[in-house]
Amino acid sequence: MSYKEKLKDIKAFVFDVDGVFTDGSVYLMPGGNMSRVMNVLDGYAVVK
Repeated sequence: MSYKEKLKDIKAFVFDVDGVFTDGSVYLMPGGNMSRVMNVLDGYAVVK
């Protein structure tokens, strides 16, 4: 069985993006909240 045949029934993939698609950076906001840093190209690549 080829890898394409093995993968045909997969409907979704689940990824942890912090440190996988990004470098894990966060911004500490003035109020003490944290904001994650993402690159829009990572999301674009997943859609493709």
